[in-house]
Amino acid sequence: MLKNIKQDIKNIILLLFIVGILSLIVYVTVYSHKEYTKNVNLNIETYKYKNSESKVKDETIKLESMISVKDYILDMKFNGDKLMAISDHISNNKSEINIYDIDIENKKIKNVETIKSENDIMYKMGSISPSRDIIVYDTISENKSDQFNNVKSIVYNMADESKVTLDFYFNILGWIPDSSGFYGYKKGELFEYSIDDNQINNKYKYNLKSYGYIDKIAFSQDGTKLYSLNISKNEICIYDLKNDTTKKINSVKNIYDFEVLNDNNILIKASNSKQNYICVYNIQNHKKKVIKGIHLDDMYISKDKTKLVTVYYTGNSESTIDVYNISGYDSDFDFYKLGSIPMIKGIPYIDISDNNKLAYFVDGASYTESNIYIYDITNKK
Repeated sequence: MLKNIKQDIKNIILLLFIVGILSLIVYVTVYSHKEYTKNVNLNIETYKYKNSESKVKDETIKLESMISVKDYILDMKFNGDKLMAISDHISNNKSEINIYDIDIENKKIKNVETIKSENDIMYKMGSISPSRDIIVYDTISENKSDQFNNVKSIVYNMADESKVTLDFYFNILGWIPDSSGFYGYKKGELFEYSIDDNQINNKYKYNLKSYGYIDKIAFSQDGTKLYSLNISKNEICIYDLKNDTTKKINSVKNIYDFEVLNDNNILIKASNSKQNYICVYNIQNHKKKVIKGIHLDDMYISKDKTKLVTVYYTGNSESTIDVYNISGYDSDFDFYKLGSIPMIKGIPYIDISDNNKLAYFVDGASYTESNIYIYDITNKK
């Protein structure tokens, strides 16, 4: 009898010990998760991007607003303190191009203009010029049986409402800084289009045509230098338009993208056997500085060159945006991480304003809806 009582006491003590251990594990798990959530601000409101009140006041990156547009956005740019967007709008089974002026302060959306066509339906491509008064978009004829082989492009000037139709589809590589034209490809051929002359320039002042396929074109801030990227050749060419000289960068392996920092330095996205990375390349002394700890698939840089924004695809149709402050000059640049915007649905298109605003848009619940998110990315350090 006594032996059974002792055994029961041992069993009770063992049971209490097991319950205590399990309680401790649950407590540590919950507490640890709570601290992690607090540190990186991943509370449920942040996940849903519903409001900025859930974010603490001393946070560097702050969600200011979310604006829903009942259209499929083709392109979006900051225009001063506002946003300009062009979109594909479906009305009565017809597609139209809407041009919106969006006041991000009070979330008011003004339809500035609607471009209609009786015979054409709109296609998924659009681009806004640096001056914000010229847009380019694609159309396909609804009367054509083979629609995707009959794509044509429209150059629309908002100033005088003039419209020029180009009977071919093309990819825009880059705008000339003063919006006097752009570079693109049509059927595998590089061309330069002049807005003033409303025609393609056949004479290449910089001998770009003989260079081979060009994946990207960019200009210096003063417009005196033209940069071009050829991924297959692993080469960036820099054309000095004043002095008629050319420099080539091909010492960095596996170049996939670049951004111009200043006349002496460019930011290069490259790849090694493990991952993509970025480095600062000095054009004068050919030195490169690899910036460690930055994961990216796409990158954007602000006009004043003080902010770097990267996009990293995390899988499951989601992305993460990281924002960095850029400081320094020549080859001595520092990149300080201001914060992240995690769990973004799809692949965001990003624009950065001159006063530390970041905006991106992604698809909404359907093809006929887009969501725009605006963040304050002021460096408060």
